[in-house]
This record gives sequence, structure tokens and C-alpha cells, in this order.
Amino acid sequence: MHDTLTYPENMQAVKVRGPNDLFIDSAAPVPTLRPGYLLIKVFSVALNPTDWKRVTIFDGKVPRTVGCDVAGRVFACGEDIGQDYKPGDRVAGLCYGMKEEDPTSGAFGEYALLKGTLSLPVPDHVSDLEAATIPVGTNFVCQALYHTLKLPLPTLHFEPPDSNAPTILIYGGATASGMFGLQYARLSGWRVLTTCSPRNFQLVKALGAHEAFDYHDSEACAAEIRTATNNDLCYAFDCVSEGSSLQICADALTSKSGVAVYTASLPVGDKFPRQDIQYGWTSGYTGEFLV
Repeated sequence: MHDTLTYPENMQAVKVRGPNDLFIDSAAPVPTLRPGYLLIKVFSVALNPTDWKRVTIFDGKVPRTVGCDVAGRVFACGEDIGQDYKPGDRVAGLCYGMKEEDPTSGAFGEYALLKGTLSLPVPDHVSDLEAATIPVGTNFVCQALYHTLKLPLPTLHFEPPDSNAPTILIYGGATASGMFGLQYARLSGWRVLTTCSPRNFQLVKALGAHEAFDYHDSEACAAEIRTATNNDLCYAFDCVSEGSSLQICADALTSKSGVAVYTASLPVGDKFPRQDIQYGWTSGYTGEFLV
């Protein structure tokens, strides 16, 4: 750990104190280092939908630091980090922004606290700007695919799917989460279908999708997917979870009762159209408690 004389006590941070009420706190306390965590000097951050959406509804009494995605340099290592990281290492990771029980937890400050097991070293050929866009997406997608939907863990290279490999629908393949999902599902050896605008068909196929479907006509889209899967689609990961996405996924999944699984990126409550399907949603914030 750095000498206590050089250890910073305060920093500038972006805080929220009410709905859509952001301000820069020039004397925000630096997060306290604890076992299993890294304190980093922030170089780049990324904005996620969860950041601005939560800001619009914030009603807490204590201002909290905003932001989840961050990249920078390790400033100090907590106990139990071992040899994985040392001060000066480039690292990217995710914070629990606007955390109720810890107002200092968040990415949008001069320093940020990262859980070691949810962080990754940044290679020389990846910029800080690029690295800051990776942690939240990979954490959320891996939870959805491997913790919720129970796909097999990925390999290092794309392989042709086995003729008996299951099929998964990644709804919203051109979204940030969708692009991660396509690659991970393909590396898991599954047949991967997705939805997007026709202008993005080439993109999603380059990222691993075997087939892409235009979502604009919801009835036609669902019917085409069901036909392409011989009414045997049992897995859907919805990276949009708004508008017509729930209905398209419900209609595309097999009509066989009790065998299909659907997970969303937002709470679906009782809005999902079919009760004979196991459905729910995946929260990226729970990653801090899973590892």
C-alpha cells in the first residue's frame, strides 16, 4: 500500500443528490481500501443506461457517486489481492455506482474502488477508453449466460456448433450487451440467433451470429425464428427488454410448455406474455456478491 502521507483523502467526484440533480463534489472522500479490492487512479469511464436511468429516479438522502465502468492504474492493493495486481498496473473493472450503503462507491471520480475478482488487466494494445467499455458488459452477459441460463463455459476460439448443440436467441444483437452475448454464446459452442436492423446483419454475423432477423415486424420476426428452429428454441437472452422484445421472444420460443427459459436485462415482473416459460431478469449489480 502507498505510504499514508501520500494516500489521498479527498477527490473530485460526480455525485447525485436528487432526481436528475448531479453535481461535482470537490471534496469527496476517497473510497476506503479493504481486503480483496483495488484502489485505482481513474483514467477513463464509460456511461451505461443503468447510470442515467438511476439518476432520473434517485431519491436518497445522502449524495452518492455515479458510474460503474472504469479503467485506470492501480494505486493501492488491499489484502488478499495476492500477486494478481500491483501498484502501477493498468486495470479495468466495475464499481457498484450509487450504492446505498456506501456513498463513495462509484466510477465517476478521480479514484475508484474495484473488486479484484471483477477486474481485468489491460493489455498494451487496448486503450483506456476502450478498456472502460468492457467490464459492465462482460459481467452482465456472463451472469446471464452462465449463471442464469447455464450455458457451458466458453472456449478460446469459434468452433462450428455440433449438430446437436442447443440454440439461443440473443435479442438485440447490435446493442452493447448483445454484441458481447453473441461472442460468448458462440464461443460456448451453441447455435446463435439474433435480432437487429438489417443494416447490422453483417456486423452481428461477424461477431458470431449464425442467423439474424429483422425485429421491426414483430409477428413476422417471431414466426421466422420459430420456423428456423423447428419450434424447438428453448433459450432467449433479451438485451432490450422493452417494447416488443418480450412478445417476440415469447412467440419465438418453443410452444412446448415448461421447457423454455427467458432472461431479460430489466425487471419484467408479470409483463412476460407466457406463464408456461421460466422467465426473469439478470441484474449486473449482483456480480459483487457472486464472486
